[in-house]
Amino acid sequence: MSIQILQYEFLGPIKLSEWGPPMEEVAYILFAKNKDVFNIIYVGESGKTEASDFFTKNEQYKCWLSNAGGENNLYLSIYPMWGSSQSARKQLVRKIVDRYKPVCNQVSEDSENIPTSTAQTIEPEPEPEEVKDNSNKNLDDLLDELKKKTEK
Repeated sequence: MSIQILQYEFLGPIKLSEWGPPMEEVAYILFAKNKDVFNIIYVGESGKTEASDFFTKNEQYKCWLSNAGGENNLYLSIYPMWGSSQSARKQLVRKIVDRYKPVCNQVSEDSENIPTSTAQTIEPEPEPEEVKDNSNKNLDDLLDELKKKTEK
């Protein structure tokens, strides 16, 4: 079985609990299965690994579980990239993240330097200026006053 993401043919998805090492260089996608629909919740990459706890030790593992509703609904697809560099794998990860915006790639910074929040710096509003009664001034006087303020 395979699934096409962008123009890439990923193997799987299989239940994450069925995965076992070894794993070659890959880009991988974690899905939350809801009925017959697979929703992308995380995209990552890896070099060769023999670690059987590779996925469960990931700092986003709890995010995966909470978004999938448990391990039974957590699925994995891989895109083999034999002999690839880490930068090539990260480039593919970024493409997929940019297109699908997986929830668990957005929640905390990881090694791919993917933007993870929409935090904004909010400048404090300036104090309101004292309002003067200008009803007796003509337009020319007001314009002169404005010019003087902007020249400072």
